[in-house]
Amino acid sequence: MTQTLRLLRTSLGTKKDVARVRMYARQLARMLGFGPLEQIEIACRAFELALAACQARRRTAFCFELTGEQFSLREESASAAGFAMMLQRSPEFAAEDIGWMTLQLKNLVDVDFLQALREQNDDIQRLIKALRCCQRDLEKAREAKPNAA
Repeated sequence: MTQTLRLLRTSLGTKKDVARVRMYARQLARMLGFGPLEQIEIACRAFELALAACQARRRTAFCFELTGEQFSLREESASAAGFAMMLQRSPEFAAEDIGWMTLQLKNLVDVDFLQALREQNDDIQRLIKALRCCQRDLEKAREAKPNAA
């Protein structure tokens, strides 16, 4: 049976905690080797879960966990929703090292809203650039396709 490693547990009770959950999710996703798009998705999904709990006025905790090749975030209460994503590749660090690094992350990360907004803005700019490339490729493909007579 595969062992579950709790990477991080963080309490949620305020709007500032919602931002902290998002920042932890992003940093952990980066640490575990997820690509930029997956990091954005993980951060967004974590934010949505934390915001829903905050809006429902639930004082709760969120747990980030690693089980084999699966990274997950869940609310501590058994009935709460969560999500999991498969790693594309194994982390470059041993599980024990990841656990230690996340403890350091929790001790070092304080919510810097300007930095969080800056990261979100960078994410959006990358996504817009990727979307524009896809749009250009689609237009080229349409132009290259012979018209049916």
